[in-house]
Amino acid sequence: MSEEATTSLPCVPQVQPPTKVVVSMIEASAPKVFISYSWTNDDHVKWVEDLATRLMADGVDVIFDQWDLKRGHDKYVFMEQMVTDPTVKNVIAICEARYAAKADGREGGVGTESQIISPQIYEKTKQEKFIPIVRERDAEGNPCLPTFFKSRIYIDFSDGLAFEDSYDTLLRDIHDAPAKKRPPIGRRPSHLHDNPAISVRTTSLYLRLKDNIEKQKPFAAAIYDDYLELFLESLDAFRIRVTEHNRLTFDDNVVESIDSFRPYRDEFVDCHLYMQKYAPTSTTDESLFSFFERFASFQNRAESDNGWNSADFDNYKFLARELFLYSVAGCIRLKRYKFAADLISGRYHVANTYRGHDFGYRQADVFNEHIRSLDEYRKQRLKLNWISLTGEIMNTRAPCGRIGFPEIVQTDFLLFIRRHFPGGGPHWYPRCLPYASRQDAFELFSKAWTEEGLKPLAKILGVSTHDQLVDGITSLLADNTLSEMQWNSGFSMPRLTNYKDLCRRVGRTIPNEEY
Repeated sequence: MSEEATTSLPCVPQVQPPTKVVVSMIEASAPKVFISYSWTNDDHVKWVEDLATRLMADGVDVIFDQWDLKRGHDKYVFMEQMVTDPTVKNVIAICEARYAAKADGREGGVGTESQIISPQIYEKTKQEKFIPIVRERDAEGNPCLPTFFKSRIYIDFSDGLAFEDSYDTLLRDIHDAPAKKRPPIGRRPSHLHDNPAISVRTTSLYLRLKDNIEKQKPFAAAIYDDYLELFLESLDAFRIRVTEHNRLTFDDNVVESIDSFRPYRDEFVDCHLYMQKYAPTSTTDESLFSFFERFASFQNRAESDNGWNSADFDNYKFLARELFLYSVAGCIRLKRYKFAADLISGRYHVANTYRGHDFGYRQADVFNEHIRSLDEYRKQRLKLNWISLTGEIMNTRAPCGRIGFPEIVQTDFLLFIRRHFPGGGPHWYPRCLPYASRQDAFELFSKAWTEEGLKPLAKILGVSTHDQLVDGITSLLADNTLSEMQWNSGFSMPRLTNYKDLCRRVGRTIPNEEY
């Protein structure tokens, strides 16, 4: 490229030259850089000076020969000292055709041309110290770089329209403030341990579903159906059986099966959240509802089973409850309260294989079956003191993606109290509720003080006014179910439901001051 072509390259936005009078604290802490460049022509030198001036204004201590090289200094020694000086954080090499030629030794040069880095100087220090800047490209569009920079990542300043983006990249490199930061390293997932890696059969369909939605193709609902279908087919691989050899420790088999299912659970919850956020429709809602109807059948014997033990399905009972709670909690998190209400209060058409594979309608408590191998036998065998071992296992397996265990506890509670509100609800045993023992009001009840804050609970619990909400809570407090559970965890039902404040909201006297 000719000098005339070089002078047509874009200019650096003007900033007033710096004046160094005293070394301030800011200057002392500023990263120090040295600029290496070729005096190709006056316009190019002016471009470099403008760049140096702007960097100074943005907190960079720039060593620039026109400011720092004094009469009597040896120019070659000055350049080498700047490159090898440990206080100089970076050397910025302004690369264009003349610079590349001189650095490769194809042209001689004296004067300020000596500020060009030579291969010998380059080899004397760590390579990460150098930041190549490409200011010019050759006729074929290749960057004009010295040979020793050819394989290095550079910052492209050859396009004037992209100057600000390139300058921001340079500034971030100097200040160690990358636009994309490395995320922190988390703990190794507990489900890995020393078990062999589990291949999740549904992953390919999940990735296809995301790609379909991102590209706004019309097949998301169909692919989602395929995903749920394959997920159900994959459940067969997790069947376990009570035998003479494992009868005394079958609860270990249940725990191991639950643990091995975790990659499937995590992907399922990710897929659920993705669908609810980006592609929710009545069709996909029906697909998920149908999925749970079919999942319920895994909690009973398969049609082909002749001999079986009720504990054979305990792992599926746990998984059904866990996936159901995460699904409802995901709808609440994404403010799909109406669908959350449908899942909680819906009627599920499920098979009862204990009675000849006939079908009947069940409420959501079909996903809350008692797991005898865990909550009875394992607790006794290992002398565990948990109120609900299944609740504790859910706690240790949380969180899943963005859904934390407190959201699961709140969802578990909503399922438990739904039958005290208009329309009724399932007889749900709240196995996670003991973990609410020390917390204040659940988020949905705390926010229900205002008209706007009431809307989520209005949809989930079927109420339309604060009075109806208070009526339902009053009915709940009169229920002796919790006392029959003999829980001594110390949680306060009035506190969890924000009962005192809600009573005041509607002008009611609190029936019992201990609330």
